[in-house]
Amino acid sequence: PEGIVGSVLAVDRTTSVVMLWPNADFRVSAMSADGDAAGIVGAHLAQQDGRFLLEFRGVPFRAALDSGDVIVSSGAGGVFPRGVPVGVVLREIETAEGWSRTYLLRPAVHPADVGSVMILTAARAQFGVADIWVPPSE
Repeated sequence: PEGIVGSVLAVDRTTSVVMLWPNADFRVSAMSADGDAAGIVGAHLAQQDGRFLLEFRGVPFRAALDSGDVIVSSGAGGVFPRGVPVGVVLREIETAEGWSRTYLLRPAVHPADVGSVMILTAARAQFGVADIWVPPSE
């Protein structure tokens, strides 16, 4: 419930294959907690001090964010429900694009700190992430 760790790619009776967010192919549609900024979050691929951070890319230039702003999943695309914590803005990154902004994020969850995870099924995801530990009523 602290945030997104990754996404399940395949499941069988005894195992699952999961892509954690540090994977270069991982993406999540995201937005600022207030809904003013939207974009795509993926792994920050720096080899030194930026390792194990995230990038919030494609944020419209008019949507300026501050350090400490919370970024959550937007629900767009149907993979993650809206409102799951993704990370917190550290700073803006200089990029060549003049039409959008990119922000460096501290992830809500670092995979190395995880002992167990909760998997949201499609049936549960339709109820959102509020009261996540309470079973949905039918």
